Amino acid sequence: DAEQDLLKAKKLSPKEWRSSLALVDYYLQKNRMQEALDLSKESMVNFPRNSQIQFNHAKSLLANNLFQDCFNVLEKTVILPYEGSRSGRILYRQAAVMQSLQRYQNKEYNEAISFVEKARIWPENLGVGKPNNPDQRIEDFLEAEYLMSTGNEDRARELYNNIISFTQNRNKFSSTDLLYLLTLKKLSRNAEIIDFLTYWEGQSTDKDILKWVKQVLNSNSYVEYSTRGNLQSQIGGTPWDPNYIDFEFELVKEILKHIRV
Repeated sequence: DAEQDLLKAKKLSPKEWRSSLALVDYYLQKNRMQEALDLSKESMVNFPRNSQIQFNHAKSLLANNLFQDCFNVLEKTVILPYEGSRSGRILYRQAAVMQSLQRYQNKEYNEAISFVEKARIWPENLGVGKPNNPDQRIEDFLEAEYLMSTGNEDRARELYNNIISFTQNRNKFSSTDLLYLLTLKKLSRNAEIIDFLTYWEGQSTDKDILKWVKQVLNSNSYVEYSTRGNLQSQIGGTPWDPNYIDFEFELVKEILKHIRV
């Protein structure tokens, strides 16, 4: 019983932050969101200067849909850089995108665009530098959708074309390619959709995401992920960080819930 072991470890060494950290992650993995948040709040009081505790608190806030609070914590958290460190920036981007979608639902289009711009940022305090030519198709797609709602179709088409250009220069596939296909659909370039799906079918050894993408395109709406494959690179993870090989999958799903396809 992992929970009992972790609770006992926390009781035996109340000044040891690692047991609290592990217990918060345990609750997140088990979808016990409120318990994770309650413990992370307690941990923030007990270990206010610990960056890993701060980051776990941000994860708990995100899991409880407290996106602005998560964003505020991350802006003040300092994660030291290390090899392959992306988790802080990924969480920051997720919080910004979800804030953006919330503003869009409230028809606050300028505020929605401002959070898209924040999602494009790679904050220096979160432990990883901005790579050359990062994948910003999520940001481009959202901003284009918001601009279309405000009547700025020319700028929206520029962003749609950015998505097309970026995807055509890639040789690997992910859930974000769905946004490329939806972009082609919006521009009535249906032959290119068929060509891309055929190419994906021929090149990819893992067809799980492809199957889901086809389901979404055929239904013209959000479809719950229902394939039998395992997207996880390892066991565990949390609701917004489930150790997926495709780490943008949760964001893409949320976009589909908010944006009419």
